[in-house]
Amino acid sequence: MNGWRREFLPFVWVMSTLAALVLLDRLGEANVSLLNRAAPMGILSYEFAGSAMAAGAMIEEWARAGVLDAARDSLRLDFTFLLVYPISLSFSCGLLSAPLGDDLRGLGRGFRWAVLACAPLDAGENLALLAMLDHGVSEGLARAAAISAGIKFALVFAALGFILTCVLAHSRRWARRQIGNSQEAP
Repeated sequence: MNGWRREFLPFVWVMSTLAALVLLDRLGEANVSLLNRAAPMGILSYEFAGSAMAAGAMIEEWARAGVLDAARDSLRLDFTFLLVYPISLSFSCGLLSAPLGDDLRGLGRGFRWAVLACAPLDAGENLALLAMLDHGVSEGLARAAAISAGIKFALVFAALGFILTCVLAHSRRWARRQIGNSQEAP
């Protein structure tokens, strides 16, 4: 890999991670107005509705509360979020596993590419959810959104678990070095 690209990768990693964290915070704020009995987790409940009846109940509650536009805005903001969080996770998996052993480095390569599938899964999910908000609920759209959300979150949580494993491996290596250095000191 060229030197300039190697030096540029940590910058992209940090910037995509910061952007993802800022957008995640904004999505969390936007979600507050969407919490109700039908959607106890707000837009997340809607993503996993899985049926026209459940999605319709959420939309009715949001219409009654006058927050349908907030739901649309949240889904539209998620289109920006889906451009940065897969990149952040991908770089995290790749960069954190690179200095570790062959097994973790190989897994890191796999996760680095697999987690990028979150972007099209999230986009398809958002399109299905927006279509139901704008054109009425559909059993097929509700199921498609829930399946996409399930696969997306499985990839995200698997990547986060892998990242945590890498962080723990780095911490363990650092602790061993510290112990070794303290034993060598007079």
